[in-house]
Amino acid sequence: AWRLSHGLTQAQCASLLYVRERQWQRWEHGETRMLRAVFECARYRLGELPSPYGDCWVVVCPKGLYYTGLHRDEADVWRVALGWPSVDEINDHKALGWYAVTANVTWQNPNLGE
Repeated sequence: AWRLSHGLTQAQCASLLYVRERQWQRWEHGETRMLRAVFECARYRLGELPSPYGDCWVVVCPKGLYYTGLHRDEADVWRVALGWPSVDEINDHKALGWYAVTANVTWQNPNLGE
């Protein structure tokens, strides 16, 4: 009912969660149980739910957005974006105009319209 209420195919729903279409079919037909967290992830990806972290942290470089992810704090986003850099490496990037800020991120899958 949820999928149909959004006008989505099984393939599109599977794409939302990066699973095979057959896995979505198993969930939909009750062959296996979908974890609530998985369903909430699908709802989040469609914009039905706010980010579980509120605003997300992003790293911006002089050319524009460099990295975005669901991170709880600035230190975490730097670690993931730059591969566990030292404090000096982070400071070097900041001196070159890089910065980390919070942003409200909305997921959109460009393939859903196909």
